[in-house]
Amino acid sequence: MTCCVIALDTADGMAEVALAGHPAPLVQRPDGTIGTLEAPANLPLGVTLSHAYEGREHVVEPGSVLMLYSDGLIGCDGTDPEVCARALFGSSSRETGGDLEQLADGLIADVLGPHQRRDDAVLLLACYEDAGGEGSQRVGSLHIQQRDLHGVKAARAFVDDRLNSWGLAEISDTLRLIVSEIVTNALIHAGSDVDVRLRAFADHVRLEVRDSDSNPPVPSPLALSEEENARAEHGRGLLIVEALSGQWNTSPNGRGKTVWLDVAVQDA
Repeated sequence: MTCCVIALDTADGMAEVALAGHPAPLVQRPDGTIGTLEAPANLPLGVTLSHAYEGREHVVEPGSVLMLYSDGLIGCDGTDPEVCARALFGSSSRETGGDLEQLADGLIADVLGPHQRRDDAVLLLACYEDAGGEGSQRVGSLHIQQRDLHGVKAARAFVDDRLNSWGLAEISDTLRLIVSEIVTNALIHAGSDVDVRLRAFADHVRLEVRDSDSNPPVPSPLALSEEENARAEHGRGLLIVEALSGQWNTSPNGRGKTVWLDVAVQDA
């Protein structure tokens, strides 16, 4: 059995997508462009009990329409089902506007009849509308591939770009240093992809770094012997994190852990 799950935070549009051998969902953005909410394919459900399912985070803009579907809905022989789904989604949405009922009817009408299908057809449409309104949270995310040699540099640039665009340049130096330490630790010791998430609130900015290692990071105190120093080297950066952040902690998630921390906004 295949499966697709989207966990959408309606306050800020952050969506985590997890697949189990299922087609990735599509999104039609407010400007009419259609994209894919990509995530690791993973194995279908029930194939093995030891498979670690991984997801991927995306930011969904207010006014976007999500399309979840099964292969049975798409009648494409010898063609990539995603290509067919994109074309079907685009043509039907242009004809029906923003009405989801009409869009669903149009999608169903455009595909093969039930007697021609070789599999069950499933379609789910959802429109995300901004629930935050004025003063809603500002959010951004970055995905870093496993063993990406430029991942830490990309994380620093991501933090700097987001904070400057939000008018929070005064805390950029602090958060760049913090994200360097946490992402470096995740890439070296987790051995997995890393997701970086940044959220700005009225009085603080929250940084979250996710990886697939369930072991929490532990700051290593300054040791006296050379042997102890060598073993503790990987935890020294967390001392910097503790010193610069208002608070930090780690919490388990479905595929590992999330290290999160808050940095106060000056003059908030």
